[in-house]
Amino acid sequence: MRDRAQARERATTYRVSIDTWSAATGEAALARGADAINYTGGPLPSSLLDAVARRSALLFVTYMPYANAYAMRSAPPAAVGIEAVLAHLGPKVEAARRAGIARLVLDPNVGIIHPSTDDHRKIHQQLDIVWQLDRLRVLGCPILLYAARKPEPLARIMMASAVLHARADYVRTHTPEMIRRLLVAEG
Repeated sequence: MRDRAQARERATTYRVSIDTWSAATGEAALARGADAINYTGGPLPSSLLDAVARRSALLFVTYMPYANAYAMRSAPPAAVGIEAVLAHLGPKVEAARRAGIARLVLDPNVGIIHPSTDDHRKIHQQLDIVWQLDRLRVLGCPILLYAARKPEPLARIMMASAVLHARADYVRTHTPEMIRRLLVAEG
């Protein structure tokens, strides 16, 4: 009994966020109690916007110039940079607001650069977006940044440090211990 009570208590304190490029998956997750949707697909489907608005859920509006991350592999490279991100996210934010969604977070998705892009150019493009984060703030939403995984430990630390210095409102990471250590080092 005690384990069930503790599980119930934890269930009321955790928030569930679903990453998906499928409107149907997002809608099903919201119907089952998800608190947030990180929509990683192309244009925002009106059915998903309606479901997010009905639930008063949080919507992460993500830069994704392809239908989804898998489609990127066979597509030609899309524009990368703060102008491309603004041009892509601006209409999504407007559509979400028209649908009655009040809780929006922007994700410039610095990890989604075409696989044909050479590593030197890729890190330069990612940091260029991170360093111009204030230009995204004109859209009036909190910002999430991904502390993108890098193959070399020092590169991972440098990217995560840049993300923290940019003062994003949310940080997404696969290495929370590294983020904690950087925050401690920052003092």
